[in-house]
Amino acid sequence: MLSRETVVQAGVGVLALAVFFAVPRIFGISDPTISVVASVLLNALIFGGAHLVLAILGEGNEDYPVTARWRTVGLVAALAVLALVAYGLSTATSLPQQWIHGGAVTGAVVVIVSFWYLEARDGYRESKADQGTI
Repeated sequence: MLSRETVVQAGVGVLALAVFFAVPRIFGISDPTISVVASVLLNALIFGGAHLVLAILGEGNEDYPVTARWRTVGLVAALAVLALVAYGLSTATSLPQQWIHGGAVTGAVVVIVSFWYLEARDGYRESKADQGTI
């Protein structure tokens, strides 16, 4: 039997792929900017969509509590925004590509390290709460 998380992930994945392929054909979109935005949103939905749905529904478990789902949604959203900002800067400004890419990579590293820190801190606090001390 499939878990609820697997069913939600599969449903979000199928929906994301359907939107990714159907929207450009339905509206006749050939602009590369729309393609980049669609690609970023596709990946954000694939990696964070199920966590968003389950966090909104308040469904968590011992392995993945609701707070961790919200942090994962925040991680995916922050990385998607970084990608879109980097693309926007590369197309709309005359800044050197190395600066834009370097800034995006630095921002991504900061976001990921912050996510790891928050996950580790929350896990530590949870382990100490079971012992009666924090």
